[in-house]
Amino acid sequence: YELEMPDDEGKRYFSITDQIAVSFERDDEDRVVGMTMYQAGFEFELPREGVETKSEIDESELQRYLGRYHFDQMNADTEVLIQNHRLAIDVPGQMVFELHPPDEEGKWAFRIQDRIKIRFNEDEEGRVESLTFFEGEMNYEMPRVADPEESSLPTLDQLHALRKSDERQAWLQKAGGIHITATVRLVNAGVEGTIEIKCQGTDQYSMHTDLSPFGFDYVAYDGHRGWTQSSFTPDEELEGKQLAQVRMGNPTAFLGALGNLYDSVRIVGVEEFEGREVIRVKLGRGELPDETAFFDAENGDLLKVNSSMIVIGTITMSVVVLFEDYREIDGLRMPFRFISSSEANGKTIMQFEQLKTGLEFDDETFVVELVESGIPTP
Repeated sequence: YELEMPDDEGKRYFSITDQIAVSFERDDEDRVVGMTMYQAGFEFELPREGVETKSEIDESELQRYLGRYHFDQMNADTEVLIQNHRLAIDVPGQMVFELHPPDEEGKWAFRIQDRIKIRFNEDEEGRVESLTFFEGEMNYEMPRVADPEESSLPTLDQLHALRKSDERQAWLQKAGGIHITATVRLVNAGVEGTIEIKCQGTDQYSMHTDLSPFGFDYVAYDGHRGWTQSSFTPDEELEGKQLAQVRMGNPTAFLGALGNLYDSVRIVGVEEFEGREVIRVKLGRGELPDETAFFDAENGDLLKVNSSMIVIGTITMSVVVLFEDYREIDGLRMPFRFISSSEANGKTIMQFEQLKTGLEFDDETFVVELVESGIPTP
């Protein structure tokens, strides 16, 4: 899209429409370090590749605000966390919103739309006990959810024993190459298709989604490099956080020990989900936003994962994945149905139809040569 010359505010509007504009952010040495896109009342901040976001407030000062706050109107918990060295709030079913530093009234404005704000409320001893959410004339009080005492929580050893982590690792090693065929349904779009997955270990994999006649999507990771090819976005070899995100996307990696994918595993609570007692686990994954997983306290089945997907730049989208239709394969319980939901994409249902093990794949199976035609080479 061609851009007009900047106006008095430094905004360059699209030549094709006056509803979208961008501006460029410069550092003290006048180097361009980021871009902001303005559209439909939102401001999308896009740091330039290779430029690290600077912390406006010492992260040690932000620790006191971190945690969960209950949102009665949605019957769900929001989570306050740190993302890109900034305080942020994960709104259920939406995305992670980064915040500006507080104003004179103590209100933290959403960076994406500053008419939405939150304020933290303290008790007489200065402890944060709730937050207030402001949007226009409306405001909502969200009490802080106290985490259970560590002593009352299961230990990591107990969780690993419950999940049979050692047996899972042994199963994956014995399984060798895995070939999965599945169906996929994009519920809100009314589109159906098929998925073919090839995996070797917990790293190498490829996944081809065929949504004919509407298009296709292909992703591959060879253990070091990753690629995407699609009818919907440009073909690309991935780098940085997007490469790390693709590494996490191996559909069979969740079958093994949690340490295969995550840098840190921390049990943070025991609660109820759909009438079942679940263990709430915080999973750290390098520079990517943390995930929260919920395991059945009786048999260790993974039932739900709350995560954030990097869409573009620092913009993330909250995704909730449910794991259903558990079956036993060679003594190992695994889900055959995955239901993911996000505000942008709606609901997507993937159902495994067939799973074969004991196969051998060449390393080239997971390498993509980008070609001008955009046709994947599975």
